[in-house]
Amino acid sequence: MKQILTTPKYKQLEINLRLLKLFYQNGRKKEQDLTISKSKMISLVSASKIPANQREINDFLALCSELEITSGTRRKKVYNMSYENAKGLLENQEI
Repeated sequence: MKQILTTPKYKQLEINLRLLKLFYQNGRKKEQDLTISKSKMISLVSASKIPANQREINDFLALCSELEITSGTRRKKVYNMSYENAKGLLENQEI
């Protein structure tokens, strides 16, 4: 079990789950609410001391689009699902 916890994919999953919690502002955002901007997300990540660089944040936001957690145009994106459903989708990604 310890070997799985140290794999790069597991560590990325751990970071993505922390980013998701921040992205949903601790679960306060609801379905069809406007998402926070990328620049606000970057500043929130640096303020919260999550060990993620800008590339990892961009990858996380792209993953949210690919998994249809968010949708919309570049300027106006909305959450497509609740925090709990989005968390379940990320957790069920292959490690």
